[in-house]
Amino acid sequence: MLSGAELREIQKQIDNLPHSTEPRSVAEFMTLRRDVMFLEFDTAVRHCMADTFLSTGNIQAYKVGSARVKCGVHVIVLDIVWPTHSSLLAIYRLIK
Repeated sequence: MLSGAELREIQKQIDNLPHSTEPRSVAEFMTLRRDVMFLEFDTAVRHCMADTFLSTGNIQAYKVGSARVKCGVHVIVLDIVWPTHSSLLAIYRLIK
């Protein structure tokens, strides 16, 4: 759920769009914002979980978690985000 501050920030970003009153522009912006959210989630899950397990010495959890995360989150990102934004693939490969 979004907080009031996050909703105000989204509204501010929409207001700053070149064609902020056109539904198509707002829909495109919201789609891009959703896609960025998936990428941020993917990055956080892949890297933060792995770092946490490794820093605590829990190698077994690292191995199991890494295998499962690569299957689930990776599929979401590739199926939802990339078909419409394939030009971002180079950035994704850098953070992967």
